[in-house]
Amino acid sequence: MGWGGTGYRGWPIATGGSAICYVADGSSEGVSGTTSGTFVQKLLVSFTAVLGVRYHIHSYLELEAPDDEDVEGEVTINTVQYAFCHFKNYPYATRWSQMNGAFYQSNALSGNQDIRINWRNGFGAGTKNIRRARILVTQCP
Repeated sequence: MGWGGTGYRGWPIATGGSAICYVADGSSEGVSGTTSGTFVQKLLVSFTAVLGVRYHIHSYLELEAPDDEDVEGEVTINTVQYAFCHFKNYPYATRWSQMNGAFYQSNALSGNQDIRINWRNGFGAGTKNIRRARILVTQCP
């Protein structure tokens, strides 16, 4: 196995063999808000997949809703949703919620892949926020 440098947090980028290795990652920090009922993109990570290679896609996001309102988040591969969360915030305060570890594994991906984290207003007139979004793609043996 050869090594092609380091990637996410110093993980090795393998050029062959059977190591779990970094493929792509991205993060978006800071609060973004929407009142839209249609999904809005927060983060996009793209990579090129090789058919037959197994990929793990990990994602994390933090959502906020005002009191007694809802916010929804999703993770998609190209246009297909593979993770969804609905956060119902009960009255009295604005609160944050996390979706941690949304996970997808496949050896059937081929060509250009776009991984997106999106969010939208689930219910109510207030602004719904997303604070942090992260995606990590690794290749596994």
